[in-house]
Amino acid sequence: MNTRECMDCHKPLSGRSDKKFCGDHCRSSYHNRLGNGYSRPVKTVNGILKSNRKIIHHLLNKNNEKIVSESTLKELGFKFDYCTKVIAKADAHEEFHCYEYVYFKTKGNKYNLARTNLNLSY
Repeated sequence: MNTRECMDCHKPLSGRSDKKFCGDHCRSSYHNRLGNGYSRPVKTVNGILKSNRKIIHHLLNKNNEKIVSESTLKELGFKFDYCTKVIAKADAHEEFHCYEYVYFKTKGNKYNLARTNLNLSY
């Protein structure tokens, strides 16, 4: 007779013939371990983007637009290498997007922060 075992802890299984795990803990543990290779970098980048968004949201408060210094953004932990979209503008500056916010460098190491009008109709 073929002995079946749990795919996570390798203990013998009893019960249904198509059973793969001895319980919810082993099933969850197995699938979490499988996903770690892909999800860790994605979670890291998403965490940085969420942090950047939170910083811009906090600085804008209830304003639609504001100019802040690069040093202020750095002090708050803003990571300039992460954004959701970059647009090259005709006047030779780049516009960086972080979800529904946009920012770009102005004169004197200042950044213009603004809300965008996101149209998310798919």
